[in-house]
Amino acid sequence: MRIGDATRHEIADRLAAGGIGLRLGPYEFRVESRMGQIVEAVHTLHAHHPLRPPADFSDFRIRLETGWSRAKRSVVASVNDQVWHIWPRRLTVAAMEWVCSWCYFRGGHQALALHAAVAKLPATNLAVVFPGDSGSGKSTLASTLMLSGWDLLSDEIALFDLERLTITALARPTILKGLSIEMIAERFPDQAVFGPRGRILNPRQPIAHLRPTPTSVQIGGQCYSPAALAFPCRESGHAPTLEPITAGEAFALVTRYGINYRMHGEAGFHAVVRLARNYPAYRLRYDDAAEAEAFLRENAASLLGGPADPDETQADRTEPQRDVIAGSAVRPASRHMQPDDSRPIPEMLSVLMDGLREPDRLESLSLRDWDRLVPLANYTELLPRLAEGIRRCGWWDRIPERLRQRLSHELQVTAFRDTCIRYELRHLQRILAPVCDRLVLLKGAAYLHAGFRWAAGRRTNDVDVLVPTSSISATESALRGGGYDTDEGLSEKDDRYYRRWLHEIPPLKHQHRRIEVDVHFRLLPVADPLSFVVDGEIERSLAIPESCFRILDPTDRVLHVILNLARTGEFRRAIRDLWDLECMIGGATSADKSLTQTHSIGDPVPTRAPESPAFDWNRLIERTESRRLQRPVGDVLLLWSDFLGLALPSIVTARLLSDDPGRHRRRPLFRLMREATNPCVPTARARRTRWARWGMEHYPLPRIATWLDPLTWTKRLEFLRERG
Repeated sequence: MRIGDATRHEIADRLAAGGIGLRLGPYEFRVESRMGQIVEAVHTLHAHHPLRPPADFSDFRIRLETGWSRAKRSVVASVNDQVWHIWPRRLTVAAMEWVCSWCYFRGGHQALALHAAVAKLPATNLAVVFPGDSGSGKSTLASTLMLSGWDLLSDEIALFDLERLTITALARPTILKGLSIEMIAERFPDQAVFGPRGRILNPRQPIAHLRPTPTSVQIGGQCYSPAALAFPCRESGHAPTLEPITAGEAFALVTRYGINYRMHGEAGFHAVVRLARNYPAYRLRYDDAAEAEAFLRENAASLLGGPADPDETQADRTEPQRDVIAGSAVRPASRHMQPDDSRPIPEMLSVLMDGLREPDRLESLSLRDWDRLVPLANYTELLPRLAEGIRRCGWWDRIPERLRQRLSHELQVTAFRDTCIRYELRHLQRILAPVCDRLVLLKGAAYLHAGFRWAAGRRTNDVDVLVPTSSISATESALRGGGYDTDEGLSEKDDRYYRRWLHEIPPLKHQHRRIEVDVHFRLLPVADPLSFVVDGEIERSLAIPESCFRILDPTDRVLHVILNLARTGEFRRAIRDLWDLECMIGGATSADKSLTQTHSIGDPVPTRAPESPAFDWNRLIERTESRRLQRPVGDVLLLWSDFLGLALPSIVTARLLSDDPGRHRRRPLFRLMREATNPCVPTARARRTRWARWGMEHYPLPRIATWLDPLTWTKRLEFLRERG
């Protein structure tokens, strides 16, 4: 039974109760929604796909639901239980396909994603690739080719296998905008079927999706060798022509349109070189898509020049394969309407924590259990760390193929980000070492640079560095001289607000690499009533070997994680931060010896790595009391105990919780913090959770002097307007 054979009411019921399974190319999707427009879009655009429940394990779980943004109705799109984007309701019809496109661009570790349309030459098993920018006419040309008898592999994404360079057919709708919709509808009135329409505002024009033909759906998942690259160039009044271009120019263009080319590193580079060197490349100039289709059909022989690679046989080029990228055959659909919900998410959270501590305990999980655990681990940003733990165990090769691919992708993305951060740190050392001798790295960049084993798999997106107040000016000048600058949208008022009331100067980004560097001069914003000068923390910091950077000592690191969660409102990553505490306080810290040759400022560097002592709770409490931080530290440690299932030491209970944790849990503020931390609902979009996080983002109330500053009111109003 196909999706188009069912009624819309049946489709609506399935989308609301567990979702519908769609296999689009090499990936398994699970689509869930209660929105009427999504129901209509699935029923119309995917009518030729089989109607079935989700697979036991899906590569991507897509959920689309209604929400509010800036006091306007919106559509909230989430991928694997992480909110990916929020669009206006007028873009509902495009949201699902845009999310799918992002999954293709960033989802595979074995595929090179190229921004290109791909169509199979009639009467052959070879494909022509049409790389180009958005607005270059790829989708209009692809739609014309498909409705003229070509089998369409994709309208905007070409997925190349890194080793074989075969392209996987995706069997998904084609997005059209503006006059292209009417042109296709007029030329192919009996064949073109569109889904519900929306509209975009820049430029103002309608948007709609064209349903793929039955044969294009039928070949979905099959892999085809490329015949040639044809870069479309639409020029008014120009007759269709094919102009050969050199391999060097083809290489430059392919790298330009390669979405995840850099992420694959050396393998991606060699794949692009082979693609540019072994296959003919042309610039396709044309005015009318129908004329271009007829021209390409007539000149098909010139597109079949063949690869220059002697190791690739003609059979390799002409015979389609199944799921080379996915690495596994199509699995039969589950007979159940939805995955087994016998493990509610709170229980799965404990399973996740146990798996992080002892990965071997996860070996017995079924695919349905993994289908619940992976989205939760992804939402809490702990999936790469879980994957790293499993990789170190002896049963990596025994886990199901599709799950192993997903975990491998997480490790690949994390390794790529680590490489970017390490490169940025080397660059920062060159420009900052001459101007400041007390550069203290914070959070993820610090753990990565210090080589903490427990932080393997922890993703880092920016670099946070703490400097003495006296070094702020010199540090900022050195960064600006080294190619870093603030965003163009940062106003003069924003700049003044940062320097006067926050704990850092305005963020700086490199003009090319775009990695953000945050220069801190405090651990808490100046506006926070509990803010304090950090000269002591900088003096106690430890040197990182062979580096100009330093890192907070173990007690201050724990205190910083606690304050960053309790006083800056970052509860979106609360579970990840609580796991960081587990690693710093628990056995991972005492066993970690990767931070070697550490010393305080002014002390000689020891020649041997000291043994890492067990965590000193007395020292933490002493510093907590000296800074008057008993309340936030007690709150976060109690959250740590509740969510990670750990017992607090008696000294913490006595001195920070007054020997009565139960009374502490009943406090309104703690209950709000607990609700903001709780990941118990999909994407945490429950109204209570959203309000709790909104409240914690506005907590604590600033000092009175801050309220009297007009800058504060300006920023608060802007913040409310952006989050409304």
